[in-house]
Amino acid sequence: MSPTHFQFNPFKISLPVMLCWLILLWLPLTAQTPKTGFTNAEGLLAAMPAYQQAQQTLQTLHQQMKKKLNDQEEAFNQKAATYQQQQTMMTAERKSALEAELRKMQEDYQKNAMQYEQDLAKKESELLKPVIDKINAA
Repeated sequence: MSPTHFQFNPFKISLPVMLCWLILLWLPLTAQTPKTGFTNAEGLLAAMPAYQQAQQTLQTLHQQMKKKLNDQEEAFNQKAATYQQQQTMMTAERKSALEAELRKMQEDYQKNAMQYEQDLAKKESELLKPVIDKINAA
């Protein structure tokens, strides 16, 4: 018995085998990673004149609010110092009235500080929204 020799005939390749080869050759071509770009939003913002104007407006507003709070704090400190110096000579009614006034001044200060922070955040949002919208649209 003579050994049978296998002869390769390229025309007799089955259709499923040919499809597998085509898919295997095609996959690396489609497996490329998508290109992703990154934007330096802070750099863009800083370069925009509208952003710089908004920052300047916010800085001015912040300074005004800080001055008002400092004035309130100074008035409170002066009244508290006066109270400390004169409390031994005050009547109980006067002492009680000044303590109530000091508490109210302190509460007003805290309330104003919180309100100023909220107002500043709201103003920042109002001023920067158009600038950020321009960047997002680009």
